[in-house]
Amino acid sequence: MIEFDRIIAYGCSMTAGDETLDHVFVDALTEYEVDKTKIDLGGLYCPEWNTKYYNPKYCSDKTLFDENGRWDWGEQIRRTKEVAWPRWLADKFGVPWINRGLGGAGMEYSIYCYEEDLATGKIGDKDLVLFGLTSANRWFWLNENGITKKPLLSYHADWPSPKFHKDYVATVGNTYQICWDAYWQIQYIDNLYHRTNGRVKSFHVTTNYNNIFKGISDPTFYQSNMYRIAEKSKDLPSIMKLDYYFKSYEYGRNWNALEPHPKYCGFGHPKISEHQVMAEELYKYLINE
Repeated sequence: MIEFDRIIAYGCSMTAGDETLDHVFVDALTEYEVDKTKIDLGGLYCPEWNTKYYNPKYCSDKTLFDENGRWDWGEQIRRTKEVAWPRWLADKFGVPWINRGLGGAGMEYSIYCYEEDLATGKIGDKDLVLFGLTSANRWFWLNENGITKKPLLSYHADWPSPKFHKDYVATVGNTYQICWDAYWQIQYIDNLYHRTNGRVKSFHVTTNYNNIFKGISDPTFYQSNMYRIAEKSKDLPSIMKLDYYFKSYEYGRNWNALEPHPKYCGFGHPKISEHQVMAEELYKYLINE
């Protein structure tokens, strides 16, 4: 096993710990009521939840609001990271941790954050870096001021314009382009693994290889050169082969369910107990590799 004195994690909402503490924040409702309300709103992120429930009427903890009485998103993110898998994994090894996960982040965004941290001296020679490989339906760009943007293909926020989003999804955002983007991003992380002598590793956090490249309904894709290319990312040495991954967000959650799930929050993210399971699986892998 590689010796390390800190863990740094990059990834999406599954790494950031989204939703895990909503039942604590919105303490006017029970945990069941929080999850049930989200399911009744459609089971996907919606502004109605943020607008109605992230306010003092439902949240008694005033430290969750800024001096102007607005919801403090930075504080929310900081607290949820305290109960996400990077923290539990670091605790098992007795080392500090940094969680750079962020809701909606794609693999390219995570790669950018890694390179930015490396360039600014925030990654040390004895750090263990873990990438949670997320779904491929995400985009990344930098605006004219160098500010990072990480839009989802399925949602209008953070795109340069509504028209750009519409045109991109209708043309460039096709199966072949999405799979190519996922392929080169996974390969890039694999190159980091070799460049750092194994100190950069990854694992499928939301799904697995089969569901990234084989959950495609068009049968002609599997006869294409793009599919042959994608197959090369199946068994890369940088990818930790786990028997467990979060199944809730895209493939495991029953979106037609009318009642909350014991393992997943109302918008589909894993509860704290599942983050602890993930940490245990990662721990067992790392000490036995």
